[in-house]
Amino acid sequence: MGLPAVEREIVADPALSEANKLRSLAGKTSTLAIMDAMYAGEGPVPPTDTIICWWGQFSPELPPPFTLKNGGHGYAEAPDLERATIAFAKLRNWVRAHKTASGANLKLKETREWAGISSTGQAWYRWMLPDERQMTVLFKKPSQLTKAEKREKRVKL
Repeated sequence: MGLPAVEREIVADPALSEANKLRSLAGKTSTLAIMDAMYAGEGPVPPTDTIICWWGQFSPELPPPFTLKNGGHGYAEAPDLERATIAFAKLRNWVRAHKTASGANLKLKETREWAGISSTGQAWYRWMLPDERQMTVLFKKPSQLTKAEKREKRVKL
C-alpha cells in the first residue's frame, strides 16, 4: 500500500508554513485573534450541497432535526439545495440566538461565527458560543461522503 498523494503544496521554507504563522501570532495577540486567523474565510456563505454534516460540543442541545442526544456527527440530506438552505438557515438562526453565560477565557458576549468555502468547494461554518463550546457544519455532495459516512443514518429534510 503506497502513501496517499500530496494534496497541499509542500512549503519550501518551514518558516512560511501556516502552523508557524499561527505560532508567531501566539505571543503577540489574543487567542481569539489566532482563531480568527485560523478560520478566516469568505463567510457567511450559502450552502453548496445537499448533505449537511455537523458535529460539536453542544449538538445535544440543537433543535430537531439536528439534535444529537449522544453527541457525535450528524448527517441530514435535503432533496435539493433550496431545502438544504432553509434547514440550515433554521439551524444557523438557532445557534446565533442561543444564549449562554460567557466563558472565563475569552469572555465572549455573543456567538462567534466563521464561514467560508474549503479548497474542495464545500461551504463550512464554525461557531463558538459565549461559553466557548464550538460546533462545525460542512456541506457535502453524496459523492464526497467517505465509506463510513455513507453508512451513517441521515435525517431526511
